[in-house]
Amino acid sequence: MNSVSSRTLFTRRNLLAAAVAVGATPVLAARAEPSNPVKAPKDRVHYTEMAVDAQKTCKTCKLFRDPASCLFVAGEIAPHCSCMLWAAPKAA
Repeated sequence: MNSVSSRTLFTRRNLLAAAVAVGATPVLAARAEPSNPVKAPKDRVHYTEMAVDAQKTCKTCKLFRDPASCLFVAGEIAPHCSCMLWAAPKAA
């Protein structure tokens, strides 16, 4: 029998992966900028070099930070790309 501690099961990385897997985009997007972010790898969030919907690019997402970063996705982010975490910017 495996003895896995609850500490191993509930890491921030595992919780973020589970949230992405169940489609918790609105919950993640509603949070303010985290002080110690654990960012998801691009492949896990289906980051693509060509946006499927021209209206939903990284540049139009409220999680995107100029010039080339995202609150929840690791690595350099191009403004013309997209992923499954896209969140609409707040209405002015």
